[in-house]
Amino acid sequence: MEARILFVAPFAGLAKLAEEVVAERFADSSHLIKVVKGDLQECIAIVKQAVEDGVEVIVSRGGTASLIKKNVNIPTVHIQVTVMDVLRALRQSTEYPEKIGIAGFENVIYGCEDLATLLGITFVEIALKNENEAPEKIAAAVENGVELIVGDAISTKLAARIGVQGALIQSGKEAIYKAINEAALIAHIRREEQEKAELLGTVIDTSAEGIIATDTNDRITIFNPMAEKIFQVSHLEAIMDDGDVRVCKNDQI
Repeated sequence: MEARILFVAPFAGLAKLAEEVVAERFADSSHLIKVVKGDLQECIAIVKQAVEDGVEVIVSRGGTASLIKKNVNIPTVHIQVTVMDVLRALRQSTEYPEKIGIAGFENVIYGCEDLATLLGITFVEIALKNENEAPEKIAAAVENGVELIVGDAISTKLAARIGVQGALIQSGKEAIYKAINEAALIAHIRREEQEKAELLGTVIDTSAEGIIATDTNDRITIFNPMAEKIFQVSHLEAIMDDGDVRVCKNDQI
């Protein structure tokens, strides 16, 4: 059976950790979960091909997850960044500068103000809506005194290019496990709904009664084989232009 869940990791470390979680916690269904590495635009072709191959749910993080969600019509589960993930990133620095920039898409930096209060550190939020605005916003933060950029993959890469220290926010195994588990539940529910829809379709198609259904605009959406015989109109004609069928408001024909 083809994979039902595609895990898209923006950086190699996350891909490796995801593979470990799949092996440790999803051993019996590991063949249904595929892990790939791809950041922002480079992952779109991979994701679209995976959807054509039958993938039902995507799991990713940060800006990559947001971009995927805009480009495919299947559910995308975001790996939530926790306070512990940010703390682990901060531990990469032996000393904290006066100003620390927390950079990334909203689903990465959400809640960091609480951490700043707890640690007594000045955090400057650098909220990104898309990849294109990242260089300008990070450069502006550095000009305003930010000496350390803590954030997602794209943010830390840009920080390095302009000579500023960056600390990548890694996701812990628990966050990855929760995201994959949620994706597995969504895939299961989608499969059940698909099976119910197929069963209903079979019942409608084999019914000895003529069955017609309409939407809120009184356009025909279902026109079963028996209805075709009764009205001498194919279901394609009926659905496309209502053929010669007239649907009344009181559902009587």
